[in-house]
Amino acid sequence: MTMASKIKFNLILILFLLVESLSAQNVSLMDLCGWRPVVISDQVPVDLTSSRSAVIISMEAMEQDNKTRPNWEKLANKIHADLRKMYIDPVCYVHQDDLMAGPEIRRAFVTEFQQRGVKNLIFFEKKYVGLDETHNVKIVKFNGQNDLTAENEKVWAQIESAYDLITLRLGRQIIRQNIKRTNFLIPEGPNILKDLPVFTGVHLGSYPGLIRRANLAVVIPEKYKIYAGLSANDQEILRQENLQIDRKISDIESIMTLYPYKYQLVNYGNDETLYKQGFQFALFPFQSTGVTIKNMLNYKISGNETDYISMVPKDSSGVSLKTIPVEQIVYKYYIKQTIAHDVYVGKEWDSDFTWESALRNFIINLGRALK
Repeated sequence: MTMASKIKFNLILILFLLVESLSAQNVSLMDLCGWRPVVISDQVPVDLTSSRSAVIISMEAMEQDNKTRPNWEKLANKIHADLRKMYIDPVCYVHQDDLMAGPEIRRAFVTEFQQRGVKNLIFFEKKYVGLDETHNVKIVKFNGQNDLTAENEKVWAQIESAYDLITLRLGRQIIRQNIKRTNFLIPEGPNILKDLPVFTGVHLGSYPGLIRRANLAVVIPEKYKIYAGLSANDQEILRQENLQIDRKISDIESIMTLYPYKYQLVNYGNDETLYKQGFQFALFPFQSTGVTIKNMLNYKISGNETDYISMVPKDSSGVSLKTIPVEQIVYKYYIKQTIAHDVYVGKEWDSDFTWESALRNFIINLGRALK
């Protein structure tokens, strides 16, 4: 190798190391794990190749105004093939939007992770910078709780890198750490969780007359905790987010004035907690694709449908029809009975593009049904 070639090689190596170092900065699990501070580590979890993991996928559409969910299952197949070669055992794959779809849905997924013995979480994000695709990967210990990981937990991360470069770095890190490999019976294909039932009771279209006399718990979004370990910039972002949540709660209260019976705004709690607080019924939000919502709420659906028809109530009487693609991200509300765990979804499919419209649709349809 000539002197010029050696200099060029060394410069490339220095640049590679610099990029690799920078890629581990400015990393957080904020948007998924409750905006908690984490510790960036150059080490992957020591049981990554001897225990079970869950992969949580987030994908952007190339067109920013496209609200239809991209084909994430194809990406899951690609990721699974590469993780399998590294002796990483992903026992399930979940779309991030589904995990964040609502408090009851998140709890159902966390319970599923617990039952499957998941020890580590692998967050995989595919997004676009202009027309170029880039990827983020974060690997962290699962704490078995709804907040997914502990405060100041160590995270191995690669940010805004090419897919092949990320898998190369991950494979090298596993070899570098010389960690134990005992995952030899990994399934050839990914186990994709998209039809996870979120309740054990009965799916009902009608409403019980008892709800007229009951105090309905209306589950509202919780504010973010502002950790001292976060940067000043992140803390300010959270303060602004909490102001947005305050405004949303105010809007929820405004829409709930359309409800003709008793209700109370509450923070999320499981069925037992809500029942002990005196609530027999609770109103929950659900945000995902129409087909995912129907699957998880146990609707009878046809695999041939390309669109769903939403019944949008008019101010006076009657309804208008809104056609929405089945893979479009929408909002839907439902009521859950805290004793029998039955779910009341309404006679009409009334999902909508915004949570405000979806809540209004549901409350007006509910009021009309109980007259």
